[in-house]
Amino acid sequence: MKTRYLLLLVAASSGLGSCTKPPDAGADATRVPDSRYIEDSRPIIESLQTALAAELGEAIRDGGPVEGIEVCSQMAQKLTEGVAEKYPQTDIRRTALRVRNPANAPDAHSAEILERWTASTAATRQKPEPEIREEADAVILHFPIMTGSVCLDCHGDPDTFEPELSEKLSELYPRDEATGFAEGELRGAFRLVLDKTK
Repeated sequence: MKTRYLLLLVAASSGLGSCTKPPDAGADATRVPDSRYIEDSRPIIESLQTALAAELGEAIRDGGPVEGIEVCSQMAQKLTEGVAEKYPQTDIRRTALRVRNPANAPDAHSAEILERWTASTAATRQKPEPEIREEADAVILHFPIMTGSVCLDCHGDPDTFEPELSEKLSELYPRDEATGFAEGELRGAFRLVLDKTK
């Protein structure tokens, strides 16, 4: 279904008059409020999180963190692309300031958000709220990825890693920057772009 049609349906069904300010003169009365973009995007993010967690969890159960790293290197990008294919009007990827895979390096917009989120999380220990930027032909959303206890097995203090894990990381990711995190820290973001022209 075309994105524009979907957005009009959301606007028609969400009672805009009761939850937003009256539109300015000449404004598009069918404009979807920012909160709706965020809420309607959550299932896409959750779908990717579920797919990644299932694949990684099975690998770690079968062979520990080393097997998890091996599977992650082979499947993470493919799983991300697979989820995106289910939503043709979207582009989704993971990004961070300290990346394991250079393909996930942030653009200037993502870097600005991640730097701000990192500072606020360090100060407050609170998970940041998703952010949205609307452009003429696209809506760009960022959802935070926090460091959980299970993440520390391969994203925590590298001095605590088993030698086999350190060797595998060096083999698969020679420019790895994604270690040294503590539980509760911001690790990165899901970046989702909704194409308004499709």
